[in-house]
Amino acid sequence: MTVGLTFTPESIITYKARAYTYKQTGTPRTIRPIELADLQAHAKIDFVDTGQTDYINFLIDAAVDAAERFTNRSFINQTWKTYRDFFTAFITLRRGTNAIVNSFKYFNTSNILTVVPADSYYVSVQNPYSSIVFKMDSQFPGDVLLQQNCIEIEFTAGYGAAKIDVPFGLRMLLLQHVTWLYENKGNCPVDEIPPIVLNGYKKHFRVIDINATTYL
Repeated sequence: MTVGLTFTPESIITYKARAYTYKQTGTPRTIRPIELADLQAHAKIDFVDTGQTDYINFLIDAAVDAAERFTNRSFINQTWKTYRDFFTAFITLRRGTNAIVNSFKYFNTSNILTVVPADSYYVSVQNPYSSIVFKMDSQFPGDVLLQQNCIEIEFTAGYGAAKIDVPFGLRMLLLQHVTWLYENKGNCPVDEIPPIVLNGYKKHFRVIDINATTYL
């Protein structure tokens, strides 16, 4: 594979130290991995007024947000944009599995956003994260603008588009999490996760990036 850009070891170290940005795009969450009816069946609670149901949906969204941040995953499919400073043989999309690349572009030396040829790469779908992998006989674009965030990738990732795609164990943990928030409202920090649920997230779903290539 021919690399269009040359970087010194010192510059690579500098780039490794820089955290890349992930920006969520698209519409806000409309499909939840657990729903009001699931919580009613689990906790045996009857919600009789609209204000109560709105509040429970708020707790569900809060629990899902906390769980996604803690596990470093997207549960229901979400669309993200991420940016890179130079091309590498593979680019890990660290927001969920089953990734679909919607657009893969770069700014060329004329500062024009240009599409990376679709036949030069493929998406390796893996757990926990999918990756963009350049084919062995392809070449990186040689006219990349030398600046930060010169590569722009939009992708969709998650377990799937419906709650049934989310693992049953994770959905049960979310039900326990929301039930705990409901029963302890006013008596717990907003960012606290009950120990039994936290342990489940840690053991089965959390992704911890501890290697030297987390910058990819």
